[in-house]
Amino acid sequence: MSEWMQKLKGRLQKSYQGIRCAQQGNIRRNAQLYQPLKDGIRVGDKVWYFNPRVIPGTVHKFRNFWLGAYRVHRLKGTALAEMKHLYQDQGTRTVSLDVLKLYH
Repeated sequence: MSEWMQKLKGRLQKSYQGIRCAQQGNIRRNAQLYQPLKDGIRVGDKVWYFNPRVIPGTVHKFRNFWLGAYRVHRLKGTALAEMKHLYQDQGTRTVSLDVLKLYH
């Protein structure tokens, strides 16, 4: 391997190591500051589910992205919930608490 290639390899490895350390620091900081917006969501509550999926053939700006009603079947840790549709038998769906809001 030529001297130029060795220098290039060393510079790339050094920059990659610096980027990796910065990313790990960001991940740790975000994990410490993350507090899901539970809004008091508990097992058995009715909730709306935010689904930003684009449906082909529909006008995006007229679409209602909140789907519901769902019932929270089980809470998984501090950030996830397992929910089930109230009126259709679709099985359960595991989603983040960030995309749920209480159904009134």
